Amino acid sequence: MKGITVATSGETAKATTDNNAVEVFAADTTKACASIMIINEGTVAGFYRIGSGDWCRLPAGVAVPRDDLNLGQVPKLEVKRVKDGTDLAGIYAYATGG
Repeated sequence: MKGITVATSGETAKATTDNNAVEVFAADTTKACASIMIINEGTVAGFYRIGSGDWCRLPAGVAVPRDDLNLGQVPKLEVKRVKDGTDLAGIYAYATGG
């Protein structure tokens, strides 16, 4: 995860409150993106989606580095809980570029 931070979820953790996806950070077509780190400090697993891609599993209590991306720009990052499951909490993320 080298490079300059080009997008971040901020200092306040993201959380879900229902079955709808929550935006962790917005797309930014003005900044290059080489990698994303998704951090789930919570005790509940869920899912994440980068841009309009597929939903991927987000295990509880881990950091998921995605440095295999070929995006060109900062994508929208979303998380969601398992349908009708326990809410996610303690979600952070950042994107690096350059």
